[in-house]
Amino acid sequence: MTRWLSVQRDLGLQLLALYLLFVGPVITAALLFDTLANERLQRDVKAADLALARSIALETDVNVQNALRTVSELTRMPEVQSMNAGKLREVFSVVIASRSEVNLVYILDATGIMVYHYPEGPINNVGNDFSFRQYYKDALNATKPLMSEGRNSPTTNQFVTTAVMPLRDKNGNFVGLIGSNVALSQLSSALKQIASDSASGGLRVSILDELGQIIADPEPSLLLTSAREKIQFETGAALRGESNSVIERDAANRARPNAGKRLKIDMPPNLPIISLDPPRIEAVLRNLIENAVKYSPVESPITIHAAQENSQLVVRVSDQGVGIPEEHREKIFDRFYRIDSGLARQTSGAGLGLAICKGFVEAHGGHIQVAPSEKGTVFEFALPLS
Repeated sequence: MTRWLSVQRDLGLQLLALYLLFVGPVITAALLFDTLANERLQRDVKAADLALARSIALETDVNVQNALRTVSELTRMPEVQSMNAGKLREVFSVVIASRSEVNLVYILDATGIMVYHYPEGPINNVGNDFSFRQYYKDALNATKPLMSEGRNSPTTNQFVTTAVMPLRDKNGNFVGLIGSNVALSQLSSALKQIASDSASGGLRVSILDELGQIIADPEPSLLLTSAREKIQFETGAALRGESNSVIERDAANRARPNAGKRLKIDMPPNLPIISLDPPRIEAVLRNLIENAVKYSPVESPITIHAAQENSQLVVRVSDQGVGIPEEHREKIFDRFYRIDSGLARQTSGAGLGLAICKGFVEAHGGHIQVAPSEKGTVFEFALPLS
């Protein structure tokens, strides 16, 4: 015979019902909270890694622009225009001494024959005729500096990419080119340190050229191999100009910091029009505004002030945050430098943003600094009007 237990008569069942009634929702809420917290953590990690990837891209762009600017400036020097090998040694040695990522500077004549290279080393294994190089062929019709694909240099026996600027006479005829080899190992070394700051701890960082070759990677054995074989989907998307970024974007599809109503613009309507590279100066402003958002109280104002001062356009980004101690004001523009403070430890970053700002501003012939301020931080950069 089947016996049914009555909840009303069984004290154990009553206690069990009460336990489920009160504890059950708590367990359910805890599980739900754990799921939501895990999803939020994943979103935060992904956002941090994407911000890090953007910093890497900007840092790489700084290196490329500096290399292109260097060869462009070299072509205007009388020693280079004369192609006098005896006078080129001093000029080229200065470039090597001041640019750690550059391991060779050289000049080819109109037919692609090596005139001189520094450092002066042993003869390479392909001779002195470089007219077969694609960068030489591209330079024949170029008027601006260009970057080559990654390759193994026969002169230094290292993986490099080359910044090239054609030399032309007063009539515009091609008379040769200046080349500056950028050691890819330097970019790879930087990636090792950058990737170590990844929020997820497992961020894969590679830099590709337009052919899909890996030109920088923490793993040296992968240099100049095809990225399609390692990361096929991401490589295809990158070469098509697509991005997996979830950073907030404006109508022009450009990443922008979320300063909200805190951002105040202070500039006269009659500012002069100057020649500049909009995406890179935009990157400077974005980095400075993002820093202000990170290191100042949530409701405090962030002000952008611009004015003409003598022959310069001066822009100041100021906040009401904790400020920067005087002993750190020059060092913070160094790569990977971060102030060791409680607030800095609570914010993500690789210490590249201000170094990127400095590189882009100096590429325009300007300068950037931390200006004196009674409260908060004021970043000031100046661009020449001509």
